[in-house]
Amino acid sequence: MLRLVDQPRPFVWWAMQPFSRRYRTQYAARALPDWQRIVLRRAVFVPELKLLYVINAKAASSSLRDMMFVLGGGSREAGPGRGLVFPTPRWPEIVAALDDPAVYKFTVGRHPVTRAVSAFTNLFVDRRNGFEWRHIPYLRKTGLVFGDASSANFDRFLDYVEEVIAESELFCDAHLRLQTNNTGARHIRYNRIGHYESLLADVRRIMVEAGVSGFSDAALGWVNRSGEGMGGLEATPAQIRRIERIYAEDFERFGYAQS
Repeated sequence: MLRLVDQPRPFVWWAMQPFSRRYRTQYAARALPDWQRIVLRRAVFVPELKLLYVINAKAASSSLRDMMFVLGGGSREAGPGRGLVFPTPRWPEIVAALDDPAVYKFTVGRHPVTRAVSAFTNLFVDRRNGFEWRHIPYLRKTGLVFGDASSANFDRFLDYVEEVIAESELFCDAHLRLQTNNTGARHIRYNRIGHYESLLADVRRIMVEAGVSGFSDAALGWVNRSGEGMGGLEATPAQIRRIERIYAEDFERFGYAQS
Protein backbone atom coordinates (compact mmCIF):
# COMPACT_ATOMS: atom_id res chain seq x y z
CA MET A 1 0.00 0.00 0.00
CA LEU A 2 1.43 3.36 -1.03
CA ARG A 3 0.19 5.18 2.04
CA LEU A 4 1.95 2.75 4.39
CA VAL A 5 5.60 3.57 4.97
CA ASP A 6 8.53 2.20 6.97
CA GLN A 7 7.35 -1.40 6.54
CA PRO A 8 9.98 -4.17 6.47
CA ARG A 9 10.86 -4.94 2.84
CA PRO A 10 13.93 -7.18 3.18
CA PHE A 11 13.79 -8.59 -0.35
CA VAL A 12 13.63 -5.11 -1.89
CA TRP A 13 16.46 -3.91 0.37
CA TRP A 14 18.57 -6.94 -0.58
CA ALA A 15 17.92 -6.55 -4.31
CA MET A 16 18.68 -2.82 -4.31
CA GLN A 17 21.88 -2.99 -2.23
CA PRO A 18 24.24 -2.61 -5.23
CA PHE A 19 22.52 0.61 -6.30
CA SER A 20 21.75 2.49 -3.09
CA ARG A 21 23.47 3.14 0.23
CA ARG A 22 20.01 3.70 1.72
CA TYR A 23 18.95 0.18 0.82
CA ARG A 24 22.27 -1.28 1.95
CA THR A 25 21.71 0.30 5.34
CA GLN A 26 18.10 -0.85 5.50
CA TYR A 27 19.17 -4.40 4.72
CA ALA A 28 21.99 -4.31 7.27
CA ALA A 29 19.53 -3.13 9.92
CA ARG A 30 16.78 -5.58 8.93
CA ALA A 31 16.87 -7.47 12.24
CA LEU A 32 16.05 -4.41 14.34
CA PRO A 33 12.63 -4.25 15.98
CA ASP A 34 10.23 -2.17 13.89
CA TRP A 35 10.05 0.70 16.37
CA GLN A 36 13.84 0.92 16.52
CA ARG A 37 14.24 0.85 12.75
CA ILE A 38 11.66 3.64 12.43
CA VAL A 39 13.49 5.77 15.00
CA LEU A 40 16.84 5.04 13.32
CA ARG A 41 15.53 6.71 10.16
CA ARG A 42 14.51 9.80 12.16
CA ALA A 43 17.41 10.25 14.55
CA VAL A 44 20.17 12.84 14.36
CA PHE A 45 23.12 11.99 16.62
CA VAL A 46 26.15 14.18 17.28
CA PRO A 47 28.61 11.79 18.99
CA GLU A 48 31.07 14.43 20.19
CA LEU A 49 28.24 16.22 22.04
CA LYS A 50 26.52 13.00 23.13
CA LEU A 51 23.32 14.60 21.89
CA LEU A 52 20.53 12.80 20.02
CA TYR A 53 17.32 14.21 18.57
CA VAL A 54 14.45 12.17 17.11
CA ILE A 55 12.39 13.85 14.41
CA ASN A 56 8.64 14.15 14.97
CA ALA A 57 6.74 15.14 11.81
CA LYS A 58 4.80 18.43 12.02
CA ALA A 59 6.64 19.58 15.16
CA ALA A 60 9.29 21.96 13.76
CA SER A 61 11.19 18.87 12.64
CA SER A 62 13.02 20.44 9.69
CA SER A 63 14.28 23.34 11.80
CA LEU A 64 15.41 21.05 14.61
CA ARG A 65 17.14 18.71 12.18
CA ASP A 66 18.98 21.65 10.64
CA MET A 67 19.93 22.87 14.13
CA MET A 68 21.48 19.48 14.87
CA PHE A 69 23.37 19.66 11.56
CA VAL A 70 24.81 23.04 12.62
CA LEU A 71 25.81 21.62 16.01
CA GLY A 72 27.62 18.84 14.16
CA GLY A 73 29.57 21.32 12.08
CA GLY A 74 27.33 21.11 9.02
CA SER A 75 24.28 22.96 7.74
CA ARG A 76 21.00 22.44 5.91
CA GLU A 77 22.83 22.71 2.61
CA ALA A 78 26.03 20.86 3.55
CA GLY A 79 24.48 18.07 5.60
CA PRO A 80 25.09 16.80 9.14
CA GLY A 81 28.81 17.50 9.33
CA ARG A 82 30.18 15.22 12.05
CA GLY A 83 26.66 14.21 13.02
CA LEU A 84 25.19 10.85 12.10
CA VAL A 85 21.95 10.43 10.18
CA PHE A 86 20.41 7.60 8.22
CA PRO A 87 21.70 6.01 5.99
CA THR A 88 25.15 6.30 7.55
CA PRO A 89 27.19 3.06 7.63
CA ARG A 90 27.77 3.97 11.29
CA TRP A 91 24.10 3.32 12.07
CA PRO A 92 24.91 0.90 14.95
CA GLU A 93 26.26 3.91 16.88
CA ILE A 94 22.87 5.59 16.60
CA VAL A 95 21.08 2.45 17.79
CA ALA A 96 23.48 2.11 20.73
CA ALA A 97 22.89 5.75 21.65
CA LEU A 98 19.15 5.16 22.07
CA ASP A 99 19.83 3.20 25.23
CA ASP A 100 23.02 4.90 26.41
CA PRO A 101 22.47 6.85 29.65
CA ALA A 102 25.48 9.02 28.78
CA VAL A 103 23.68 10.33 25.67
CA TYR A 104 21.22 13.20 26.12
CA LYS A 105 18.11 12.31 24.15
CA PHE A 106 15.33 14.72 23.26
CA THR A 107 12.40 15.16 20.94
CA VAL A 108 9.65 17.75 20.52
CA GLY A 109 5.90 17.26 20.62
CA ARG A 110 3.06 19.41 19.34
CA HIS A 111 -0.49 19.80 20.59
CA PRO A 112 -2.42 17.08 18.74
CA VAL A 113 -5.20 19.45 17.65
CA THR A 114 -2.95 22.03 16.00
CA ARG A 115 -0.76 19.25 14.63
CA ALA A 116 -3.78 17.60 12.99
CA VAL A 117 -4.88 20.91 11.47
CA SER A 118 -1.35 21.56 10.23
CA ALA A 119 -1.08 18.09 8.68
CA PHE A 120 -4.46 18.51 6.97
CA THR A 121 -3.46 21.90 5.58
CA ASN A 122 0.00 20.81 4.49
CA LEU A 123 -1.01 17.52 2.87
CA PHE A 124 -4.49 18.12 1.53
CA VAL A 125 -5.12 21.87 1.26
CA ASP A 126 -1.83 23.51 0.25
CA ARG A 127 -0.30 20.24 -1.03
CA ARG A 128 3.17 21.43 -0.03
CA ASN A 129 4.31 18.21 1.58
CA GLY A 130 5.60 16.35 -1.44
CA PHE A 131 4.17 13.00 -0.32
CA GLU A 132 0.45 13.70 -0.68
CA TRP A 133 0.47 11.62 -3.88
CA ARG A 134 0.66 8.49 -1.73
CA HIS A 135 -2.91 9.09 -0.58
CA ILE A 136 -4.58 9.79 -3.93
CA PRO A 137 -5.78 6.21 -4.59
CA TYR A 138 -7.48 5.96 -1.19
CA LEU A 139 -9.49 9.17 -0.90
CA ARG A 140 -12.71 8.13 -2.63
CA LYS A 141 -13.93 6.17 0.39
CA THR A 142 -13.92 9.15 2.76
CA GLY A 143 -14.57 11.83 0.12
CA LEU A 144 -11.55 13.83 1.24
CA VAL A 145 -10.54 16.24 -1.52
CA PHE A 146 -7.49 18.37 -2.24
CA GLY A 147 -7.64 22.15 -1.98
CA ASP A 148 -10.71 22.33 0.26
CA ALA A 149 -9.96 24.03 3.59
CA SER A 150 -13.52 23.73 4.90
CA SER A 151 -14.51 22.28 8.25
CA ALA A 152 -16.48 19.59 6.41
CA ASN A 153 -13.35 18.48 4.59
CA PHE A 154 -11.44 18.45 7.87
CA ASP A 155 -14.11 16.04 9.17
CA ARG A 156 -13.38 13.85 6.16
CA PHE A 157 -9.67 14.15 6.94
CA LEU A 158 -10.30 12.83 10.46
CA ASP A 159 -12.27 9.96 8.95
CA TYR A 160 -9.24 9.20 6.81
CA VAL A 161 -6.84 9.41 9.76
CA GLU A 162 -8.93 6.87 11.65
CA GLU A 163 -8.96 4.63 8.58
CA VAL A 164 -5.19 4.63 8.07
CA ILE A 165 -4.36 4.24 11.76
CA ALA A 166 -6.77 1.28 11.93
CA GLU A 167 -4.95 -0.23 8.95
CA SER A 168 -1.53 0.22 10.54
CA GLU A 169 -0.86 2.34 13.60
CA LEU A 170 2.89 1.88 13.17
CA PHE A 171 3.33 2.17 9.41
CA CYS A 172 0.86 4.87 8.39
CA ASP A 173 2.12 8.24 7.10
CA ALA A 174 4.35 9.88 9.73
CA HIS A 175 2.30 13.10 9.47
CA LEU A 176 -0.83 11.20 10.54
CA ARG A 177 0.85 8.69 12.84
CA LEU A 178 0.81 9.04 16.62
CA GLN A 179 3.71 11.17 17.83
CA THR A 180 4.34 8.35 20.29
CA ASN A 181 5.18 6.04 17.38
CA ASN A 182 7.15 8.64 15.43
CA THR A 183 9.51 9.10 18.36
CA GLY A 184 9.58 5.62 19.91
CA ALA A 185 8.36 7.19 23.14
CA ARG A 186 7.09 3.87 24.49
CA HIS A 187 10.66 2.55 24.43
CA ILE A 188 13.10 5.46 24.76
CA ARG A 189 13.79 7.18 28.07
CA TYR A 190 14.06 10.77 26.88
CA ASN A 191 15.92 13.29 28.99
CA ARG A 192 13.41 15.87 27.84
CA ILE A 193 10.43 16.16 25.54
CA GLY A 194 10.10 19.75 24.43
CA HIS A 195 7.02 21.43 23.01
CA TYR A 196 6.44 23.18 19.70
CA GLU A 197 4.49 25.89 21.49
CA SER A 198 7.49 26.91 23.63
CA LEU A 199 10.19 25.71 21.28
CA LEU A 200 12.91 28.30 21.73
CA ALA A 201 12.75 28.29 25.52
CA ASP A 202 12.70 24.50 25.59
CA VAL A 203 15.65 24.18 23.22
CA ARG A 204 17.66 26.62 25.33
CA ARG A 205 16.92 24.49 28.39
CA ILE A 206 17.84 21.30 26.54
CA MET A 207 21.19 22.72 25.52
CA VAL A 208 21.99 23.74 29.10
CA GLU A 209 20.99 20.32 30.43
CA ALA A 210 22.98 18.57 27.70
CA GLY A 211 26.06 20.68 28.43
CA VAL A 212 26.24 22.11 24.92
CA SER A 213 28.27 25.31 25.25
CA GLY A 214 28.09 28.20 22.85
CA PHE A 215 24.58 27.43 21.60
CA SER A 216 23.07 30.34 19.69
CA ASP A 217 19.41 30.88 18.90
CA ALA A 218 20.51 31.44 15.31
CA ALA A 219 21.29 27.72 15.07
CA LEU A 220 17.58 27.04 15.37
CA GLY A 221 16.59 29.61 12.77
CA TRP A 222 12.94 29.29 13.72
CA VAL A 223 10.35 31.68 15.11
CA ASN A 224 7.15 30.39 16.67
CA ARG A 225 4.23 31.69 14.64
CA SER A 226 1.31 29.77 16.11
CA GLY A 227 -1.09 30.24 13.21
CA GLU A 228 1.37 29.59 10.41
CA GLY A 229 0.36 26.83 8.04
CA MET A 230 -3.12 26.51 9.53
CA GLY A 231 -5.06 28.07 6.67
CA GLY A 232 -7.34 29.85 9.14
CA LEU A 233 -9.15 26.63 10.08
CA GLU A 234 -10.22 26.29 13.71
CA ALA A 235 -11.30 22.85 14.91
CA THR A 236 -14.82 22.62 16.28
CA PRO A 237 -15.53 21.19 19.75
CA ALA A 238 -16.75 17.96 18.14
CA GLN A 239 -13.57 17.71 16.04
CA ILE A 240 -11.42 18.37 19.11
CA ARG A 241 -13.14 15.50 20.92
CA ARG A 242 -12.40 13.21 17.97
CA ILE A 243 -8.74 14.23 17.96
CA GLU A 244 -8.56 13.66 21.71
CA ARG A 245 -9.84 10.13 21.15
CA ILE A 246 -7.61 9.35 18.15
CA TYR A 247 -4.46 10.75 19.74
CA ALA A 248 -5.24 10.04 23.40
CA GLU A 249 -1.82 8.51 24.05
CA ASP A 250 -0.07 11.56 22.61
CA PHE A 251 -1.96 13.89 24.95
CA GLU A 252 -0.73 11.86 27.90
CA ARG A 253 2.84 11.16 26.83
CA PHE A 254 3.58 14.65 25.55
CA GLY A 255 1.93 16.48 28.42
CA TYR A 256 -1.08 18.14 26.80
CA ALA A 257 -4.37 18.60 28.66
CA GLN A 258 -7.59 17.46 27.06
CA SER A 259 -10.61 19.76 26.96
